[in-house]
Amino acid sequence: MVKVRGAAGALLFSVLAACAGGPPVTPTPAPIPAPTSPSPVEPRPTQPRPEPARGPGPASLPGWDAEDHLAAFNAFADGCRVSRDAATRTQCDRALHIRRTSRPVTPSLARAFFEAGFTVVAAQTPDGGSGLLTSYFAPEYSARRTPDAEFDAPVLAPPAGWRRGQTLPPRAAIEAAPDPAALAWMRAEDLFFMQIQGSGYLTFEDGSKARAAYAADNGQTFVGIARPMTQQGLLPQNGASGDAIRGWLA
Repeated sequence: MVKVRGAAGALLFSVLAACAGGPPVTPTPAPIPAPTSPSPVEPRPTQPRPEPARGPGPASLPGWDAEDHLAAFNAFADGCRVSRDAATRTQCDRALHIRRTSRPVTPSLARAFFEAGFTVVAAQTPDGGSGLLTSYFAPEYSARRTPDAEFDAPVLAPPAGWRRGQTLPPRAAIEAAPDPAALAWMRAEDLFFMQIQGSGYLTFEDGSKARAAYAADNGQTFVGIARPMTQQGLLPQNGASGDAIRGWLA
C-alpha cells in the first residue's frame, strides 16, 4: 500500500511541472522504511499446577469398619501389577512391599494401607446425579479334581492344535463325550454360567483355589438358552431370569 500511494503522488507532481513550463523535475522516490524487528515477547512465568485437594479417606465411608480389608488388600495386590497408571503403580509398590516385609499381612495392616494411600471420590454425573460404577465380575465356584454324581461337568482345556476361528463340534456333541483329562469338574449349572461370564475362581475340597479363564471357543454362533426354554415351556415367558435358569439346570 505504501508503494502504490508513493507512485501515484510522483506521477501527479510530474504532470503539473510540465504544464508550468519549467525544467523537468525528477521525482524523488519515497523512502522505504527500514524493517523493524518485532519487540521480543517476554515469556509468561509458568504457574505451577495446584495440587488437587485431598478428599476424605476411606475411613469416612459408611460401613468401613465392617469391611474385609485383608481380602480387599489381597485382591488389589494380586492384580495391580498390570496397571499402567502411575498413581496405581505407586500404591502397587507399597502393597507388594508390605507383602514382602509383613508375614502375614494382618487385617489392621491392610486397613492402614488403604487409609494412608487412597481418598474417597463421589461417583456423580456432571449434573450431580448418582453415578454408575461398573466392574468385572469373577465369581467363585466349588469344584472337584475328579468327577462324582454332583460335579460331573468338565472344565476343558483347548484341544491340541486348536486355532482361533476354527469351528469345532457343537456344545451337545462335546458334552456327550467328555474329555477324561479335564482340568476340573463342576456342577453343570455353575460351569454354564462361568462360561458365559468368561472366567471364575474354583475352590477345591482341600481349600486350594484355581483361576479359570477364557482360552478358546468352538466357533459356533452363541445362542442364549432363555428364549428356547420359554418356547419349549420349560420356563414361563416372564420368568426366564438367571436364577430361574440356574434352578432348572440344577
